[in-house]
Amino acid sequence: TELERAIKSVREIAHDMRVGIMAELGLVSATRNLADAIQSSKVMKVNFRTSGMSRRLPSELEATCFELVQELVTNVIKHAEASKLEIQYIQYDEEFAINLEDYFN
Repeated sequence: TELERAIKSVREIAHDMRVGIMAELGLVSATRNLADAIQSSKVMKVNFRTSGMSRRLPSELEATCFELVQELVTNVIKHAEASKLEIQYIQYDEEFAINLEDYFN
């Protein structure tokens, strides 16, 4: 089904990020790739935004954040029956926040 393909795609991208691509691409590009893959699967519309992301986070933090977002996205796909997902990264001075919201139509 489309749902199973989307979950598989999310897992494959997450695996690719964990094996080294994350260090090269960074959190923002990796998340953009993840969002594009989900949207391509037509399971739901995904909007990814950043605010203030002028510099990369430490590599271990980026990897942890990506794994967290990947897990949250997988849970939304599996359980929320959402039609739209918004992912936002906000960086301000030394603070960083992740905002993930799902919507139903």
